[in-house]
Amino acid sequence: MQRYSEIIRDELGNAIADAEVRVFVGDSSALATVYDGDGNTVGQPLTTDSNGLIINGAVGTLAKIGFKATGGRYRLKIKKGADEFELPDVLIGDAQGYDAIDFLSAASDDIFPDTTDGIAATTDGDYFYIADEAGDNLLLLYKNDAGTALELGTLPRASVISGLVDQAEQYRDQIAAFGGYYADTTAGL
Repeated sequence: MQRYSEIIRDELGNAIADAEVRVFVGDSSALATVYDGDGNTVGQPLTTDSNGLIINGAVGTLAKIGFKATGGRYRLKIKKGADEFELPDVLIGDAQGYDAIDFLSAASDDIFPDTTDGIAATTDGDYFYIADEAGDNLLLLYKNDAGTALELGTLPRASVISGLVDQAEQYRDQIAAFGGYYADTTAGL
């Protein structure tokens, strides 16, 4: 699950306080199952606080910020008084960026078991990938540089990316919980 914690704003960029927020699955009329920061299912509608930040009714400063949902495309319906509008394409999780399966199927002709095979199958200036079966990376990107494999970058495994996303969410939550200032409670800040 990934967290969505954007501030809800009107067309002028002003935060919308004290609004109702409903989360729907894609274009359907089905309400999505959403969770608080601790992974507990929360009911809808969600609301916005005085700063326009979505809150979900959970107890605890960090758990109540935004909502979590499985990856996919969602639609947010925001209502404040008689005013109502939608955010039609809220992408969460894998839907936010590239789909690794699509990428791998497109690159499959250029994936080799080792650099020796990659160099043998390419010419100077060509790029190729090596499958990294044991490390933190799914693929290693190389360039054939006059018969030498020059490592250029990596495609990390989902577990590595997920760990980085979780860490970023923790920092973001701490910033939100402390009024926009970062606080490292373990360091006494």
